[in-house]
Amino acid sequence: MAIRELTYEEMRVILNDISENEFEANGSSRAVYSYYCGGKQYAVKLAIGIHGERQTALECERYEDCPDRLAHIYARYGNHMIVSEWVSNIWEIVDYYTCGRLGIMDDEKYAKFAENQGYTEQQLNEICDGIEDTLNVMYDLQGDTSDNEQIGINDNGEVVSFDYGYTEGEFERLAGNLSNYDYTAYLPMFYEKLGIE
Repeated sequence: MAIRELTYEEMRVILNDISENEFEANGSSRAVYSYYCGGKQYAVKLAIGIHGERQTALECERYEDCPDRLAHIYARYGNHMIVSEWVSNIWEIVDYYTCGRLGIMDDEKYAKFAENQGYTEQQLNEICDGIEDTLNVMYDLQGDTSDNEQIGINDNGEVVSFDYGYTEGEFERLAGNLSNYDYTAYLPMFYEKLGIE
């Protein structure tokens, strides 16, 4: 599936808008911001240095080759920025999946867990089936890595991966360098890198 390339002007509008929104999260080499447009929430990922650019390029390549079970990428600005669908994380359900589906959780605990998450047992089963399918896709794309578990639910109720630009060994090289990085101060550096005043 083709990803639309943003114009310089479009990229500037998005950067101006996200500078007024809260910083959401960071990975090993990218910062994630919320972006609201037309009443809808999007994720904007900004690459931090060459490693972030490589992850962005790989994520776009993987999405174009095999969009199934991957968060939709709407647009990009080179390898510096991508705009993708917002995905609500389901960390507790993914954690449950990894132990509950292995028989560690009995039926009573399973029913209580579903209720606590706001789902019926049937809905939780469907989400877990989606997690299994997504993990299989991620394993094929990235091998065996904990990054495969960065899974959530999109606005259509589909279970998808929201971070799939991992390259083996990349995180280990970057984690020490970026652990104290101030991602909230990244926007001005991004502006400077792209020659934006």
